[in-house]
Amino acid sequence: MRPLALVLAVAVGVAGSGYIPAVSQTLTNLVPKDVLTQFAGDLPLQQVTLSINVLAGIASLLLLAYALLPSKPNVYVLDFSVHAHDPSWRFPRNRIRPLAEQSGKILPEHVDFLEKIAYRTGLGDDTAVVPAIQSGDMTQTGMEAARFEFAATCFSCVEELLQKTGVKASQINFVITNSSLFNPTPSLSTTIMNHFKMGGNTKGYSLGGMGCSAGVIAIDLAREMLELYPNSYALVVSHENITNAFYAGKDPSMLLINCLFRANGAAVLLTNKPRDTRRSKYWVKHIVRTNLAKDDVAFNCVMQTEDAEKLVGVRLTKDIVGVGTRALQGNMTKLGPKVLPISEQLLFAGNMVTRQLARSVKPLKSIMPAAWSKPYIPAFKKAFDFYCIHTGGRGIIDGLEKELKLTRPQVEPSRASLFRFGNTSSTSVWYELAYIETFQGVAAGKRVWQLAFGSGFKFNSSVMIANKSITTAHKAWEGFDVAAMWVELDQLEASAKAARAAKAAKAAAAAAGETAAEAAPAAPEPEAVPVAAVREEEETVFAKPGFGGPADGEIGGSAFEAPDIAEKISDQDRPASFSRPLMSQQFSQQYSQRPLMSSRSIRRMPSMSQRNSLVAIGSGCVPEEDLQHLQQDVDVEVIEEGDEAMH
Repeated sequence: MRPLALVLAVAVGVAGSGYIPAVSQTLTNLVPKDVLTQFAGDLPLQQVTLSINVLAGIASLLLLAYALLPSKPNVYVLDFSVHAHDPSWRFPRNRIRPLAEQSGKILPEHVDFLEKIAYRTGLGDDTAVVPAIQSGDMTQTGMEAARFEFAATCFSCVEELLQKTGVKASQINFVITNSSLFNPTPSLSTTIMNHFKMGGNTKGYSLGGMGCSAGVIAIDLAREMLELYPNSYALVVSHENITNAFYAGKDPSMLLINCLFRANGAAVLLTNKPRDTRRSKYWVKHIVRTNLAKDDVAFNCVMQTEDAEKLVGVRLTKDIVGVGTRALQGNMTKLGPKVLPISEQLLFAGNMVTRQLARSVKPLKSIMPAAWSKPYIPAFKKAFDFYCIHTGGRGIIDGLEKELKLTRPQVEPSRASLFRFGNTSSTSVWYELAYIETFQGVAAGKRVWQLAFGSGFKFNSSVMIANKSITTAHKAWEGFDVAAMWVELDQLEASAKAARAAKAAKAAAAAAGETAAEAAPAAPEPEAVPVAAVREEEETVFAKPGFGGPADGEIGGSAFEAPDIAEKISDQDRPASFSRPLMSQQFSQQYSQRPLMSSRSIRRMPSMSQRNSLVAIGSGCVPEEDLQHLQQDVDVEVIEEGDEAMH
């Protein structure tokens, strides 16, 4: 029922039946007949009054019917929790090299590249990797190890959430899980229902293969179910499984995933119960989903497939940057009218009309200011107060910060989540919201924009409005030092700028001396820099406070130009051994009770031809300067179709 429409229906009905005749009689008595005739024409005044009464009655009935029709209930986020990993899962960046070398498959130059990416894409040293992978023994990975990871990261989130809200597992009507690369039988939703002993009427849905944007998709599905079924609860559990997604081959375009993704889990409880309205944290106002699935280029830019050795991994192609841009533009076009203030919508519409006129009327284009011919980008900052940008990598956050003209505090939740937890796939928007609640606080009425994108290709937005003032200290963010993070990120950005400047200067010098170089004899190759000299420079690099690894421009102007980065990590920085799983006693007991497969068989999937692909693009996760140097300095840029060797 719609109360406002009901009140209007009653008001119109009363006016039509009582007040309108009274007003008509008063007018008849007070106004001269010739004046009334002038306005009413030849119709008697009684007929005019009757007509008005009939129209008022019809309007009243229509309003009454509208008021009595069932309306969609508002859907709220009652609360949410994110996984706080065990300290024994900690995976500092200096472990990338020994773990890669232990596989025995990865070429040395590719190991160097992976290590550089680990230090340059915005991750810190407190991210988490599951024990089975940290052991370096791939026989410990498999279905049971993947199930253990899901249980360790997601059961704890659900338990914490139920404790915070006071809702019993038996009260939950819908369970929706999403994990792109781990979809066992029984399903993950059924696994949750079994562990928490939910009732037989609970309905489960498991979303698979939907990429890093699946967390928003799961919320959309929960919202639609709650709009259909009143007085219900829906539990959404988001997760990406690192054990099952780990790539054990040597294709660099697939290895990049191992450098960025980390252990994760999030649980969200949604409700449409009227009694929960006041205590709920957020009202789910809008969800806008955009997909480019019909486009073959977009469909194939992120693909789980096999390498030349039939090992399964996720391959990223060079098209992903352009595809992501198109998906973002399409999503913002649909989202804008729902959230932008009228002033911005008018500016956008006026700009569009002006540009169309300029294309049609050539003389107008010649006298029109140049700025008017450019598309107007609406100020989305006026529509939102907080931003949760998917933590695909430093390049993604940099790009959206620039495109949306966001401030440093506005992108801080995204940078902090990437630094502290790495790329946590579909759960990243919830880690970021947890950061906002912990360190910034959310006042009642403030608007939160969650931006998520992933394979398919999809870009999804969730807009939530704070239902009350919120300040919650989330366990996952305990002990996080924001100032120390910014010290390291600022040093990283300064080094990147220095590297870009050095490269530009080198290119300019090369262009200026190109003619002379063609006429001059070839210069002798420079001698290799002694390792001892590198060690002396190394002390300066690692002496910087808050910075734990090699940086652009520190040695040789760029990390790609540094002499053998393998020498830059000292022995004391390397872990003593990777022969044992790194886990706490609690997790160790849990883990040892589950039989591990000594070997595994991988289901053979139809091979996808190795299209020309730029290694390590990854949704913009690789900084631009790395991409520029990739072919010249690492020489692993292109995988040619049909070739087995890397060029």
